[in-house]
Amino acid sequence: MTTRVIKLFVLALIAVALPVWGQSTNGTISGTVEDSSKALIPGVMVSATNVNTGVVSTAITNETGAFNMPALLPGQYKVSAELPGFRTEVKTGVDLGNAQQLRLNFSLAVAGGQQAVEVSVPVDALIATSSASVAGVLTEQRVRDLPVVGNNAMDLSTTMPGVVAGFSGTAGQARSEASYETSISGLNVMSGVNVTRDGINNSAAANSNLAGYQAATVMNPDLVGEIRVIVAPVDAEMGRGNAQIQVLTRSGTNTYRGSAVWNVQNSALNSKTWQENSTGIPPSAQPGWFNTQQYTLSYGGPIKKNKTFFFVL
Repeated sequence: MTTRVIKLFVLALIAVALPVWGQSTNGTISGTVEDSSKALIPGVMVSATNVNTGVVSTAITNETGAFNMPALLPGQYKVSAELPGFRTEVKTGVDLGNAQQLRLNFSLAVAGGQQAVEVSVPVDALIATSSASVAGVLTEQRVRDLPVVGNNAMDLSTTMPGVVAGFSGTAGQARSEASYETSISGLNVMSGVNVTRDGINNSAAANSNLAGYQAATVMNPDLVGEIRVIVAPVDAEMGRGNAQIQVLTRSGTNTYRGSAVWNVQNSALNSKTWQENSTGIPPSAQPGWFNTQQYTLSYGGPIKKNKTFFFVL
């Protein structure tokens, strides 16, 4: 009886997880391998090594010289193609983004004095084959470097091409009477953006009533590994909306790293307004005093190097 209950419980978990698999954040690297005469080569060992975690994924080219490596965690990779009798070709600087599918083709020369060739792949040489969507990407480094006042990484989405944010109103209308609006590719996004985090819906409102481009929780910059803003057209497998914002959570690596952040916002430290500096007269409606302090601790690293990792915030 106990064994039967356990089996039923496992089946229930699998059934619940099935819809999530369709929105995986994992990426794919595929391509072909040929020789100097453009003939496709079967049986070539292709290896993709995650630079940060050391995890290695492998594939063998089929009879048409094609290979496919699915379910790769986003990150930077070193991809190599190796076959006895040929020079090993290594491609470095391969950045695999959130749910991205890249195509890398190899051309192997017959082995001679030099047994390996290393090629640095420029970003614009990577071909995204899975989607016709136009998107901008904020990497982990850019999220860390760009200034953000509210300690919410979602605010950085307005720095992406195609995203316009500001006050709208008629000429001569006071700024206090105008409304703050955001548009993506010319479309108002107050109720038409799908926000996901690690492939799971994370919009600020229910499925039937989206709340602009806001997430259900504050996205601390130290939590974010990547922000992808899809302007047009949206990816059908990720849901609805005029646009999509896909957030990828950071992961641990082979190196122990952490940070401690104290973020302070106090109105006593604010500078004078343009009006007060130019006329000496303070604005008629002064905002109330405020003092906000936020503390963040984050730490990540390996549980077992090249195998298992953790990250906490």
